[in-house]
Amino acid sequence: MSSASGEFPFSMIWLSLILLLVVESVSASTTAFDYINDLRQQAGMQPFVHSTHLQESAQHHADYLAINRDWGHAQLPGRQGFSGAVPMERM
Repeated sequence: MSSASGEFPFSMIWLSLILLLVVESVSASTTAFDYINDLRQQAGMQPFVHSTHLQESAQHHADYLAINRDWGHAQLPGRQGFSGAVPMERM
């Protein structure tokens, strides 16, 4: 989904980030991912589709950040755990 200007809507960016950051289940039988998809369905929106590739890419970057005691979206070549300088190179 994109806006008329071709940019990703700000609210969708935040919702996507929340999905990536949530690791605990909302209840014993419902994961946060399923819970958010239920909310999206109630709002008449299409559900998110899980991407193992995106999940692995995010985990590798999180590992890089932890190993190098770094923060942000960029990585520096030559550092331990380097998998791409910018997010699109790691996808």
